[in-house]
Amino acid sequence: MSRIILFLSLSFSFAALSHGSIIINIDGIEHSCLPTIDSDTSVETAATCANEAYRGPFSRDESILLCRGARSNAPANCAIEAYRGPYSKEESIAICTSALTTGPSECAILSYRGPFSKEESIKLCSSPRASQATAECAIEAYRGPYSKEEAINLCKLNRHKSKLNFKMSKDMRNKLVEEANLKAFSLKEYK
Repeated sequence: MSRIILFLSLSFSFAALSHGSIIINIDGIEHSCLPTIDSDTSVETAATCANEAYRGPFSRDESILLCRGARSNAPANCAIEAYRGPYSKEESIAICTSALTTGPSECAILSYRGPFSKEESIKLCSSPRASQATAECAIEAYRGPYSKEEAINLCKLNRHKSKLNFKMSKDMRNKLVEEANLKAFSLKEYK
């Protein structure tokens, strides 16, 4: 009996799919979902991303470059945040193209506050999944025995939250940045 219901539910789901959503009946409760991959949605969100970037500081061509293939407004929001910080439009686009959140701009701003140059921060943070945890990882590694290049290579693809089991407080983050900057000054490597 449950197989028949499941079959009927799946048949109904596929019929509902043509209307843009999937409806699944589980234990008598209907669950409605929107598909995550839909060519129309991809085009629409890339367009809304480009519109968001264009409403901000970016030209039409820059907006298209930033948002090509985007599935949300995240690249635009990320680039606008980076541009509000220390980065140029070109640098903001390099950091945020393909961003899934504003994490890459947060990463770049934090790492630049630390011992890393703009170029090094862009190299570290221009990954769709970069976040503040990526910058914290690199600053922590550099504060320790690693060079800047080693710290960047170690942490660039850090897709996890900070290795610590808690969110780093602002005071802890400031102390980390300060200690890494002191190392950079003492080694004459500060930006």
